[in-house]
Amino acid sequence: IAQLITRNFGVLSYIIISEDEFTSSYGPPVGDKVLQAIAGILRHSVKPDDLIGRYGDDEFVVLVKQVRNLKVLEGITQKILSAIAALDYHEPDAIKLTCSIGAAFAPQDGTDLNRLIYVADQRLYCAKHRGKNMAILEDTPEPDTANEPSGAEADLVTRA
Repeated sequence: IAQLITRNFGVLSYIIISEDEFTSSYGPPVGDKVLQAIAGILRHSVKPDDLIGRYGDDEFVVLVKQVRNLKVLEGITQKILSAIAALDYHEPDAIKLTCSIGAAFAPQDGTDLNRLIYVADQRLYCAKHRGKNMAILEDTPEPDTANEPSGAEADLVTRA
């Protein structure tokens, strides 16, 4: 990872994308088709030299190179969230798909792969805990109420 950071102008982003409960609700045959569709969305949402991989049962990781700032990553994650929400999937019935995203930046969040995975996974969990269908790109304080994020916290959360 340290070599990738050096080669990519010191900035690298590690993203974990997880569909929200779909594959566990509809089973493997339908879930596999959905995951293939999500993989296609990811390929069209990042640069050709960024790395995409399957992570666990229903998650993907994306290693995005040369991320200049948070706004660039926010644009990428918003594109992914919107494209997945726009999937027109009708098996067995019309189904609304959503995903949650957690991201980590190197070197800000660490330069060790295990640390980046941990940080991105914690942010993914935070996105799911806060209502799903969003991306958490930085650490945010837990909300005091169940209301939508506001103020500085809203700047760090991207919703579809």
